Amino acid sequence: MRLLSLPFAFFKLVALSLCLRGGVVFALFFVGAGVGMALHEALPNTPLSVALAGMMAAITVVVTKTPLGLAVILTVISHRAILPLMTIATLTSYLLTLPIAWIPSQRSREDTPDP
Repeated sequence: MRLLSLPFAFFKLVALSLCLRGGVVFALFFVGAGVGMALHEALPNTPLSVALAGMMAAITVVVTKTPLGLAVILTVISHRAILPLMTIATLTSYLLTLPIAWIPSQRSREDTPDP
């Protein structure tokens, strides 16, 4: 039963990429929760809530590139005490994946026309 949540996260990601209907945010929360549960199973000393929340934030920010908004949303969903973890996870994943664009239709801020 070890690392059983990792295949669930992978297949949810495959399903998301094949059937992109609606929003991606909550589907990415599910993928992050699956990876967070696998992280907790692999490293049992990591608290489950920290692994879940951190991976949910990090994976969603990698795709959507909205670090502060997701930190606020996940803090409201979980608990206010987890705001520092959310901020660190979202900003770290944002800065590490800044040059990578996962959504092809996503515009960069440098492409905006001058007024």
